[in-house]
Amino acid sequence: MSGTSAQERGELAGDMLLVAARLATIVQGDGGRKEVGAVLHGLSVYEMESLTVVLAGLVDPDRPLGALLGWLDFDEHGRPVTPDTSDPRTLRDLVAEEPEPGTVEIDEVAVAAYAAGRRVSVTPEERILAVGQYTARGMTYEDVDQAHGLRSGCTKDFISARRTAYRRHGWQFPNIQSPGGGRRFTEEQVVDIRIRTANGTTADVLALEYDTEPNVIGDIARGRRHPKFGGPIRQPKRGPSRNTRKYWVGDGESAKYAAAS
Repeated sequence: MSGTSAQERGELAGDMLLVAARLATIVQGDGGRKEVGAVLHGLSVYEMESLTVVLAGLVDPDRPLGALLGWLDFDEHGRPVTPDTSDPRTLRDLVAEEPEPGTVEIDEVAVAAYAAGRRVSVTPEERILAVGQYTARGMTYEDVDQAHGLRSGCTKDFISARRTAYRRHGWQFPNIQSPGGGRRFTEEQVVDIRIRTANGTTADVLALEYDTEPNVIGDIARGRRHPKFGGPIRQPKRGPSRNTRKYWVGDGESAKYAAAS
């Protein structure tokens, strides 16, 4: 919520206290998924962020998990279970037990999907690597926010928080390129690039004209960069084309690639 003043944040937190209270009582037995949805429906990004902070503020990080979760007498399927009230660990203990990066498997497919602008679930470490792929293409944290429908400054805050956590644990932060490399484009320029790309102008030609790299032109044409600007978005190719000197022939049983004659 970097775009709001201290007074505005305080007022918003006060407004969200009642919402947090409703949500807590629903989750702990006074309702179900439908009621949770009714409480959350219509909240803005800033209200959701404030609600998260308020809910975190209602929890004592030094109470044992057994006490915090002792009310949980059902599983994810709604079946009754016996609550585990013996776990002595606290929330602070969980933070201290955060696994060191490099010891947890990275899903490279998820990283690539996030870096392509798809709304997929990623771990914090996978998100860092995906953001690094964005910045390596000359994009900014703001571009990442726009591509994923995040509030302005969300990615910057995330990277800053993770850097702080890495320093606290003595870990080496991934070597990702600083954001903002390359030039910026106006909406008029973005629309021009997309229209001319759709009409067959190559990325190399446009890159020379706009004093940038062909991969940046490609990102603009595909909507990965400046996704909120207008112009036709180039769709990914599906299979080989005649331009690659190969094309698809045959039916589903005997389909194969053949050299173009």
